[in-house]
Amino acid sequence: MTPCCYERLDTTQSQIRLLDLMPASGADETLEIHLHHRPLDAAGDYTCLSYAWGDPEPVRSVRLNGRHFNVRDNLFAALLRLRDLDKPRRLWIDAICINQDDVKERESQVLLMQDIYSNATDVIAWIGEDNGEHDARAVAFVQTIRALCPDIGGIAINPGTITWIEKVTPWGLVGSLWLDFTALIERPWFSRIWIVQEVVMGKSVKVWCGHHQLDWMDLFHCALFVNEHARVISAFAAPACLKDHDPEKLRFWQSSNPMGRLIAGIQNIRSIGYLVSRQMLHRMMTDLIMPVFERQEMKERLLGRETGRLWGEIYDDRFNIDIFHSSEGEADVTLIARIAPTDGPHGIDALGAEITDDETKRKRRWPRRVHAVVGDFLPIYSTPPTWQDYQIESGWSLYELISRFRRFSATDPRDKVYALIGVAIKAERTMETPPLISYDPEVQVFDVIWKVLDAVLQQRHALRFLRDACGIERPHGLPSWMPLWYEDSKAFDRRTSPFSALEDFQRRPHCVYTACGKSGAITRMVEGENLLQVGVFLAAEIHDISDVFDREDSSGSRLRWAEMLGLQKVEKMNQILSALVVVKAITEEDSRDRLLKYQREQGPGTMELYQRFFGTLMASTSDAGSQALCQPPADSDTAMIADMMVNGSTDRHFSHPSQSHIEQRIAEVCQGRRLFMWREQEGKVQNYGLCPSNAQQGDLVAMFLGSGVLHVIRPTSADLMGSVRYSLVGEAYVHNWMNGQLLDKMQTSEPGGIIAHFVSLE
Repeated sequence: MTPCCYERLDTTQSQIRLLDLMPASGADETLEIHLHHRPLDAAGDYTCLSYAWGDPEPVRSVRLNGRHFNVRDNLFAALLRLRDLDKPRRLWIDAICINQDDVKERESQVLLMQDIYSNATDVIAWIGEDNGEHDARAVAFVQTIRALCPDIGGIAINPGTITWIEKVTPWGLVGSLWLDFTALIERPWFSRIWIVQEVVMGKSVKVWCGHHQLDWMDLFHCALFVNEHARVISAFAAPACLKDHDPEKLRFWQSSNPMGRLIAGIQNIRSIGYLVSRQMLHRMMTDLIMPVFERQEMKERLLGRETGRLWGEIYDDRFNIDIFHSSEGEADVTLIARIAPTDGPHGIDALGAEITDDETKRKRRWPRRVHAVVGDFLPIYSTPPTWQDYQIESGWSLYELISRFRRFSATDPRDKVYALIGVAIKAERTMETPPLISYDPEVQVFDVIWKVLDAVLQQRHALRFLRDACGIERPHGLPSWMPLWYEDSKAFDRRTSPFSALEDFQRRPHCVYTACGKSGAITRMVEGENLLQVGVFLAAEIHDISDVFDREDSSGSRLRWAEMLGLQKVEKMNQILSALVVVKAITEEDSRDRLLKYQREQGPGTMELYQRFFGTLMASTSDAGSQALCQPPADSDTAMIADMMVNGSTDRHFSHPSQSHIEQRIAEVCQGRRLFMWREQEGKVQNYGLCPSNAQQGDLVAMFLGSGVLHVIRPTSADLMGSVRYSLVGEAYVHNWMNGQLLDKMQTSEPGGIIAHFVSLE
């Protein structure tokens, strides 16, 4: 960079630089750029450029305020595409508008970036020059999918989409449009951490690939389509007959993993797209409601009322928005206004009656997801609330954003946090005061993550972040409880799913883990020693442990686990009956009846023991949860898919949805885990559960206060006073302990009250 090109910004006015890209009649003319200082709140119209910086070499020369200035190759290509023939184009580009050599300026400008992008007229996402035919095909492919299903609600599987997918899906996906699309979304821009903020905060985002242009929402729509139709695409690409008819394409399918790459690519787009959708809803609500608050009638109704006690509810069955006010202590709730857009652009019904319905008051006090915040003072909730609304008070916190986007890349690892601060504040509204941003070389990414976790524990008193902990096989220098802010893509594909990813809120209260009941976390972080001290109940010591579950040999793993418990005969019969269902020799009802009869024949208690074993495999929290999970999600399309598949394409995933659903659930739960047991007197099995693959005999099963699941810990050292320190091994599951039953049991056995221990995790 060339510091002499810059004059110091006035930070007291939230000043930014904008650039004018001067016109040129030919591509060979030198790029001429002029910089201007503007207060952010009076910056006028400008376009933000979102792009990947790319390799530091080679560099290309431009003229900046009459001086020589170097930019990287990818930015140079974007500037050539952006330059007009006859008029200047006003832009904001971080590499030019921020003096990258001035650390203090970088820190102050990063705090403004969410506003820089939200105030911009539009955002252009430059993903690089097009490569010719393949990119042209990919862009046309996205446009075709959008035309095929123009509305978000129309992406569901139907005969038309199945027929179209069959036409464009060759065996193995060899040479297909799906590969062209995958190559497009695998470009570096799509996994760059800063694009989360840049896309979410932008009013309108266009994606440029050379001379091709796509609307960001078209890509999001396409990602939703692929996600919805993934199993259909796979069924046509790799039918059961592929190994016999075209082994070479089967080898390509298995070695190149084209479907896995496609799914990984769309997940990045989907994650950002959901944030964009919520931000669009916020803007829509603001545009709808704020003019109402400017009306004199509304001002009179609000006279003497605290705005901090206002909230709104939008109803699923009608598009009314009710504005409520609660008095101190929420003893009374008043309906201030009903905004009914169908009655006019900003209609207000003359309402002001006292609300005495107990259910309305109770809903007000329950935490629910905030769908929008209008004017920074009016939260809008959905009504009726869903189960998820009771669990989640608002949007994604800063830590949740870090966790969800940790696969994204950053040149400076501290940006894995800094790039998401604006999203947490402006889009998700889960943070009011931004943390200190520092690019001082003395500040390491570990220090930044530490402060984020400290804030999590102070604000939410929950240990949910332990699901991402690096565990006992941690990188050098990190404590075992510290979540990783990065993730290796190869390791990710093999990674065991955290139990939080296996929760099923639609089957409430089953399959939602609340092992510690309603207790909050009791913690203390000891910074100098990198310790996390937590309140804990030590439940058991692992005595026996199985081999690691292998989803490629699911039947064998289940049989070996059942043998440890003396249930191998019942498990073998279950597998035989399931196989008979698949070949349609018996019905699923016959299979259930025969299995129950066989269990009764094995002696008293066998049925109960096997139900617990099956519930453990399903991680269903209870026997009732197991029964709920055995039923696949409502899917009226399954039979239609099976009927429309070409000969040889249909597999058990479509022919037998219940069997497939059960097997998939067991594979997701058990993959990468072991079965562990502990014993009481005389060697009798007391209980068992699931533990991480690196657990071992002598490890302890613990219930941390403030955590929804159980954990395995291992004593690893002692301090100078002789107190034992532990390392976190990972998450654990014990059937019938995952909804607070263990805590209830301990309270019953200790009438005088139970006392939690404190352990130090290192």
